[in-house]
This record gives sequence, C-alpha cells and structure tokens, in this order.
Amino acid sequence: MQVIDNDVAPALLTSSTVSIAIAVLVMAGAAALALFYFVAAPQPLRGAGVLPSSHWLLGDTMLVNKVKNEGSSIFEWPEWQRSYGPRFLNLSLAGGARVLLVNDPEAAHRIFFDHGRFVAHEHWLNASAAHHEAIVTLEGPQWYHQRKVVARAFLPQNQRAFLRAADATLSEYLRGLLRGAAAGGVVDFDVVAFMSLYCNVAAAAMFSVDCLAVDSLLAGRKSELLVDADHVFAALERLVTIPKHMWPLLVDRATLARLRESSRRCHALAFDMLAARKGGVLPAATMAERARLAGDAKAYPFRQLPRAEGVADFLDVMIEAQREEETEAAAAAAAAAAGDGVAAPAAGASAPPGSSSSGSSTGALTDAQIAGNAISLIIASTETSAHTTSWLLWAVLRFARGASAPTSLEELSEAHLYGSLGEGGAAKGAAGVRGTLPGGAPWRTAAGAGEDAFPETPVWDRIRAEVAAVVGSTLDSPLRWEHLERLQYVEGCIRETLRLYNTVPFIGRQATEDCEVGGLHIPKGTVLAFNAPAMHTDEANYAHPFRFVPERWMAPRGSGNDAAAATSAGGLAAGATIASAAVIDADEPSVELEPGLSVPVSALRLKAAKGGFAAFGGGPKTCIGSKTAILQIKAAIVRFAQAFSHLRLAPGTPPVVPLATVTVRPRSSIKMQGKVA
Repeated sequence: MQVIDNDVAPALLTSSTVSIAIAVLVMAGAAALALFYFVAAPQPLRGAGVLPSSHWLLGDTMLVNKVKNEGSSIFEWPEWQRSYGPRFLNLSLAGGARVLLVNDPEAAHRIFFDHGRFVAHEHWLNASAAHHEAIVTLEGPQWYHQRKVVARAFLPQNQRAFLRAADATLSEYLRGLLRGAAAGGVVDFDVVAFMSLYCNVAAAAMFSVDCLAVDSLLAGRKSELLVDADHVFAALERLVTIPKHMWPLLVDRATLARLRESSRRCHALAFDMLAARKGGVLPAATMAERARLAGDAKAYPFRQLPRAEGVADFLDVMIEAQREEETEAAAAAAAAAAGDGVAAPAAGASAPPGSSSSGSSTGALTDAQIAGNAISLIIASTETSAHTTSWLLWAVLRFARGASAPTSLEELSEAHLYGSLGEGGAAKGAAGVRGTLPGGAPWRTAAGAGEDAFPETPVWDRIRAEVAAVVGSTLDSPLRWEHLERLQYVEGCIRETLRLYNTVPFIGRQATEDCEVGGLHIPKGTVLAFNAPAMHTDEANYAHPFRFVPERWMAPRGSGNDAAAATSAGGLAAGATIASAAVIDADEPSVELEPGLSVPVSALRLKAAKGGFAAFGGGPKTCIGSKTAILQIKAAIVRFAQAFSHLRLAPGTPPVVPLATVTVRPRSSIKMQGKVA
C-alpha cells in the first residue's frame, strides 16, 4: 500500500479542488451560453431576411459596429436590405436586442400612426433624459400634454420669429463674408460655419439673443453654446446604442462628465432667460430646479436682440401657455371648492398658480420643462438644418452639367472616386480626379483655376431665377412670409435633398406588445428601424431614384387644391408638414433628366399611397419642427442664391462622403467657393 506523505496530501487536495472549481465554472459558462442562445439571444423573425455573416452568439453586432466605425452605413445598410431582405431585414445584436430594418412604405405608415403599439425606443428615451426633460424624452400622457403646448410655438402666426431670426442672422453673415469683394470675385466659405449660423438662429428664435458675433463666426470660432451642444449630441450618439444599466461599464467617464457639464450650462442659459422674461424673480421651487439641473453653472455671454412688435419668440409663447393653464386650473379649483365636494382634476388638467416650477407633468408646463424643450430644439434644429443646407449645396454641384448620372447611394458622394479612404477621410490615390468618372467630375477644379472656371449648375440657375422673380436678386431685397409660400422649386430642392441625403437615416419604434406587421409576427420589445436611405432610393417607391429631381415634389398647376393634389399624388408623405405645396407649370409636364431622356412628372412622384418618405418621421410623433426647418433652410438658400451666381468646391477639399451616425453629416468639412453675384 502506498503511503502519501502528510505534506503532499494538502497539495493534492488543493489541486483537486481547483480542478473541480474550474470544471464547474466551465459547465456554468456553457449553460449560460446555451441559455443565452436559446432563450435570451434574439432569434431571426420568420419571413424577414437574415445577413449571411450573422454570428451564432453575437448576432450582427460585430458587422454593425464595423460599418458604424467606418462611417459607411449610409451605403452598406441599404445594400444589405436590397440583397437579403427587400422589405424586412433582421439584425440581431448581443445583449438580447432584436432590430428589424423596415423598407416597406405601408408597414412604415402603420407603425408611425399606431402610436399606442409602437413607441420611441427605450435607449433613445434614456439617452435623451440624461440631458433634459422634453417631448423627445417622454411617452404617454406627459408626452401628449407637452407636445400639445410646445406645438403652439410652431403655428403659422408664431413662426415669424423663426423667419426673422434666420433672415437676420444669414444676411449679416453673408454681408460680412462679401465685405470688400467685387461683383465677379471669388469668395471662400466653409459649410462648417452653418452649424454656428443655425445655432445663432435657434438661440434668437428661442430667447431673442445672439450667442456669437458675426466677426467671430467669420473667423471660424464657435459659440460656447454650440460647443456644449456638440458635446451633448456626441454623448447622445454614444448612449443611444447602449442599455442604461451598461453605461457605467461601456461609456467612458469623460463622455458622461462632458454631457453633465454641458447640460448644466445649457440649462443655466435657459433658466436665466426665463428669469429675465419673468421680471428677474423665479419661485423658490424653480430655483431649486435650476440648482438641480444647472448647479452653479453660469450662462454664456450673449447679446440681447431688438424685439419686433407683434413677433413672439419661443419663451413668449410658452409663458403665455403656462399662464393660461394656471388660470384654467385656478378656475377649476374654485368651482370644485364651491360645490358639495372636491372634484378630482381631469387628466391633463393644469396645476394651480405658483406650481409651474414643480407641478405634475400633466399639469401646467413647468419652468424646467420650458427650459428643457428650448434646449432640445436648439440642439436638434442646429444639427439637422445645418447638414441639410450643406447637402443641398453639394447636390447642386454633384448634379452639375456633364457629371455622370449616379446609380447608387455611393455615387451620390465622392467615395467611388477615390476607392478606400484613409484616417479622417484622407484620399488615397486621389490624383487625377477629373475624368475618374465617365463624364468627369466637373465640380472639382484645379488649384489656381480662374474666376470663370465654374461648373454649369442647372439646379442653381433655376433656384436663382425663382428667387429673383419672387424675392429679388440682391441681399437688400426684403424676405417676407408670403415669399416663402411661392418658392416652389426651392422647396422641391429641399425635399429632394432630404430624400437623397436624409439627415436622420434611421428612425426607431419599439413594439409594446406582440403584434403583426406586413405579415410578420413582431414580438414585444422588438425595435423597428425605418431604413430611410433604402426606402428613399428604392425603385419600387421612386422612379429614377438616384436622380436629383425637385419636380417630383410638385403638383400640376390648376389642379384645384394644389397641396391636396401633391399629397394625393404621393408627392408628400402622410403625416409630414410643409411650408407650401410646390406647383409645376401646366406647360412643363415632363422633366429632361439628360439629353434625349424626358420623363413625365407624374411618373417621378412617390408611388406608394402612404409612407415611403420618412425624412420627418410620421404620425403623432412626426418632427414638431419640420415646417420651421424647411422655412429656415429656404431663407438660407434665398440669401446664398442672392449672394453667389456660381458655386464650386474649393481646391484641396477632402472627398465629400457622408458619415452616418444618429445624423448624416459630411465626413470632412465641405469647403466651397462662390462667385459674387
């Protein structure tokens, strides 16, 4: 019999224990993986396409992250949809998230309008709520009440503040840009300045203040408000893709710290504007909210703008609505007290006077909610309006005479000219750009090109002709509300830009219960994401989908109600709002897409009876500022058309390539040159 030494026995026992522990851990891990795969992991929905590279454990997470990090999703996602799921495409993400990409107009229409069954994605609500409380962070009765009140600021009689702010800011910027330039001279400008421009426009429309002097803007500086808005938006882009309970693990502390500090400064500005408008004194409860949301942050430096008689800004409208709700609540309370008993307040009833700073979200709008919605509108309108204006000017050049007709989303940009792009969008092998495409790239001119070396741009020529006829040909021509209603071709250009270069490529809704959409069974919790780039360039929805044809948004003149005609013809998405219905002349029934190819306008419009255009979402949660966005962009295009007779890319401009995250922005800034009119 073998005798084990006493010193060896404990070592063997310890080794055996470790082996058993390792074996138990391995089996537990295997069981956890099996549980995740068969229970927690999202399984593909039957009837929808599946990417062939989907991983058995991680789903499509690695592929989605790769595309997102390379900034090419504006090209890749529509191709996935067309190749593997023309109407519906599964995306399975690690952590139990199931996403269904939707490229079906009827399904999109149903999801947009069935607000009880499809709500905003919880990741989006959590990410937005980390910054402020506003309509974009809410669902249910709280959302309905705030939406109803905030919508007052976007009624036609209240939109004059937005027009006045946009026109004054843009005119001042362009006059500064043209200072000292003679007619026919060439002036450089960078579309990155549009962010500062629209941030100033938003601050003026919200608070009647200017946060950046025009000389500073021309020097390329940003306002402190825009810097903080950029920080907030960058944080939202990160947070919206991650469950809230995973933020401490997956989101770096610096991002969260920047979000917190930027949020405080934004709130400090909004609360200080409220205090000034309310006589300098806010209730104690409001001051407590300011301390909670803004801490000891100081408001940005600003310049108070002169107020025009009869023109109400956002704060004016919100304070008036708040007082009306408080008065109604006081009257209801008095009536209840005079009765035999105390009546229960109705849903959505206003809070009594004095409670506007801390009342229920379904009572009178609180001061904190006014501040939060103002901040939300500044951030959202700055980002989307600036990029839409940039893409419209780029589209003018991309569709210059002599340029090859694009046949894919990639060819709407310059990615196909250069092949792969290096870090920061630097071109590899970019020499000899002219002639790379069949027909050349006429929007690119060599360094040192003369003042007359500008491409022929039919779209810009027609924009300028319409602006001259409706508004006038110089920056001194006053821009009035009634002018905007008549700028039909300009609006068609804005809508065609939103179709081809939609600034919000994916709009998500989450199913609150098991249901059926388009013949598919949709489990509760599934996120349905509208793949706008795919939907907007699907030949089943639009003829010649990669052509820039503003006329497709116009209705025949003399068709009765022109706005109704445009809608019934499919030219306008159900649920979308517009500043005016574009109308095409009766003697222009066809559009010449290229020499020898003319197409009837009726054949170019949206083919689907409902849905198919998701630039502003749709249904009850359609973008509340869509009409105002078009109004402001119209004002910008008017003033640029008056300032410049021709446009071209500045020599040395990096490749113009879309980068798709939460919004679609140019990967590198677009540097342009304009010939002074």
